[in-house]
Amino acid sequence: TIFQAVSAALDVDLCFYFRLGDAPGTLQLAGSMGVNEADRQRYRVIAFGEYLCGTVAARRERLIVEHLAQSDSPEAAALCAAGVRTYAGFPLLVDGRLLGTLAFATTRRDCLREGELRVLQSVADQVAATLERGRLAEELGQREQRMQQALRVSRSFTFDWEPHSDRVRRSASCADILHLHGDAAVTDTGQRFFQ
Repeated sequence: TIFQAVSAALDVDLCFYFRLGDAPGTLQLAGSMGVNEADRQRYRVIAFGEYLCGTVAARRERLIVEHLAQSDSPEAAALCAAGVRTYAGFPLLVDGRLLGTLAFATTRRDCLREGELRVLQSVADQVAATLERGRLAEELGQREQRMQQALRVSRSFTFDWEPHSDRVRRSASCADILHLHGDAAVTDTGQRFFQ
């Protein structure tokens, strides 16, 4: 996973991925690494501004907290208790829209180098772009389904011209919808439906 790759490359041992929650102003934990079950339950759904990840969502800007053990921030207390020494959180933004947050933390170092922070920012940007591509692909699929349905419905009210007899014949699906059967399905001009 992306968490494992980043962990191996940058020596971070905790990762959190939050997506927007079902309720407005909330985040839902969608993925994590190095987080115990009790903490996963604690972070299952959080409010904007709650904990460090919620603060990232509320501010919509990255948040780097080094020497976390020295922090007196209530938002950092749970991570401090877990032995986290450095936290780097990033909002997942596309065209100014918040999609969630991505955070990395380490219990082994008090700070991350600037180059490492740039890599983490790039990872967050790529995750946001991937999420947006997925959303757009799903939206495109839904639009395609609606278009196919509209096409099927529009074909239901078509007429076919028979050049050899110079007659216009109602399509079979249209005749079924209008409850026309037998000769009426072929000869009905539709005038009674438009009066």
